[in-house]
Amino acid sequence: MAPPPKKRKANLANALASHNQRKAEKAHQVKVDEAVKRKKISAAGGGAKKVKANDGNVRGKGKEEGSRQAIQRLLAEDQDSNSAMGATSPASGSIASSSRSNHPFHPLDTILLLGEGDFSFTLSLATHPIHPHSPSRIVATSFEPSLSSLKAKYPQTAPRNVEKLESLGVTLRFGVDAAAPLRDVLIKKWCDPSGPTKGFTKVWWGFPHAGGGEKDEARNVAANQLMLCRAFVGLRGVMRRGGKRPRYARKGVKGKGKGPKQPQGDEEEDAEDADFPLSDEDEDEPTAFSGTSTSAYPPRPLPPSHLASSLLITLRPVKPYTLWSLPQLGSHRLADLYPLVLHNAPALPRGAPRNPTIVEIKDAERNGGNWEVWRSVEFRPGDWEGYRHVTTSGGREAHDKGGGGRGSGLLDGDEETGKGSAECRTWEFGLSGTAQ
Repeated sequence: MAPPPKKRKANLANALASHNQRKAEKAHQVKVDEAVKRKKISAAGGGAKKVKANDGNVRGKGKEEGSRQAIQRLLAEDQDSNSAMGATSPASGSIASSSRSNHPFHPLDTILLLGEGDFSFTLSLATHPIHPHSPSRIVATSFEPSLSSLKAKYPQTAPRNVEKLESLGVTLRFGVDAAAPLRDVLIKKWCDPSGPTKGFTKVWWGFPHAGGGEKDEARNVAANQLMLCRAFVGLRGVMRRGGKRPRYARKGVKGKGKGPKQPQGDEEEDAEDADFPLSDEDEDEPTAFSGTSTSAYPPRPLPPSHLASSLLITLRPVKPYTLWSLPQLGSHRLADLYPLVLHNAPALPRGAPRNPTIVEIKDAERNGGNWEVWRSVEFRPGDWEGYRHVTTSGGREAHDKGGGGRGSGLLDGDEETGKGSAECRTWEFGLSGTAQ
């Protein structure tokens, strides 16, 4: 019996999409190999030719410009490949974009919040009117070295927010760098493979920014790309291993040629299930929690074994943030891009964790897989009651702009200043080693 016309049409569309995806992946890999080869040839040629010492500055600038062009070309080529596979550019949308599901947390998630400013997002998460998250399942961190420095930076909002969070039992940590979160003894305890939690199932980083006051746009972009690269390396250690991807991340997975066969009606099921991707076995699990829990560790019940971990990074898809190429950095082999980013970026501030080596990055990718973009969704600050973007001066509200300042303040020179609210997007990344 022949399949109905509707199903034949769907099968044909799936086959065509799979063919286009394989073709785009092959073309993309060829471009990556060519770019890396060109970089090696360029470096070898530059070292073979000697020039006078007084030409050093000119030569250095030319080499830096060449590296910048190389990384932008490589990222642009990757973006073209993503577009061929049905993805959109960072400025206009995302991979597996969803407009219906804007609450990215499962009730049983253990959540690490990075770069919190005045902790207003943490408070909103713990007291959300529809999806309140158990305080015992949240570890919120600040880049500020101490509570006193945080209160000095945000005097109007931080003291009140911290007091409420402490009364709820939310764990707050200070001096946490996304490049080396395991330096914090409590976070390291949460991520101990032999411990009960074994890591976090969700890591949230809202509006990160490297800071430093770099005025040159190219160096500013490179500094923020380096910040993201360092985080993609450092955050591997806090991700809980095991579990299966949510349904929306199982379709069209890179490197597989085509996604798993989709039963009829899966699209509707994905839309209903996207907020809380529970498996059928979890119907009896609790879906609401008391807001008065004071048990910081370990949380009860523990996350179910099927729950795959992911990294969520939120930015505004406008300049200068689109120049950081976040989706591309999170979907490339980092070992290919990292040398170019490192070459262009300014030096790290004193006391910052050292940059990882290429060998360390390759070992991590070989043992734990590469980062992949699972999806992006619109982030609406207004959905989070009490949440405000704040500047790093006086704590005044600035929720009409994107965030920066290590995840809390605003980026100097934001081209959207005074032009009203722009859409924010949350990109969700997972590791390729995650089970299908």
